[in-house]
Parts: sequence; structure tokens; C-alpha cells
Amino acid sequence: MSEMPKVSAKKGMVLHLRGHGNPDFRQYADVAPKKDVPVKSFEEAQRIAAEYQAEYDLGGGNWNAWITEGKKKVAHISYNLRVWTPEEDWRKQKAILERPANLKWPM
Repeated sequence: MSEMPKVSAKKGMVLHLRGHGNPDFRQYADVAPKKDVPVKSFEEAQRIAAEYQAEYDLGGGNWNAWITEGKKKVAHISYNLRVWTPEEDWRKQKAILERPANLKWPM
């Protein structure tokens, strides 16, 4: 993996967590409640995201999480809990933060 960009967590960040239904398993409604959680760091966001995945038994097909500051999207969290730059085109995203080794995943 190439060198990670220098992006720091900022005040006023909110982690948005979603557990959508997975049509591959005939889930057409959300399978978890929408949660918007204030966070102080990307590391805190990773920990909370891992807890949300575990609590609602989410798989990759159910998962969506991102971080905003104000109305601006500043990061995306993939199912493996890696934090990425927010580009919509996944091929342009760069890793901001790897999943820490001490963060058990899946929980």
C-alpha cells in the first residue's frame, strides 16, 4: 500500500452508521437503526463502528459508514474498519488509517 495521506481528525466530527438490508439475502429494509455519533478522532470512530457491526451482526453487504465535519464528508469507513479519504470513486480513495491490530474484528 502506498504512503497514507496526512489527514487529521477535527472538532465537530460526526460518525454516521447505517445497516442497510442486503437484497442477496432478501433483506429489503434496514437491518439496524441509523446512528449519528459525535466523535473526537478517527480511532474512536473505528471503535464505535466495530461495536455497531457486532451489535447488529452486520455483514459487508449491509454496511455503510462515513464521517462528516459540518456538512462536508471527510472520511469513509469500510467494512474492515479502515478509514479512507471521502472520494465517491473507490479507486481514488486513499487509506487514512489502518485497522489497529488491537481492535478485534469482527467482534
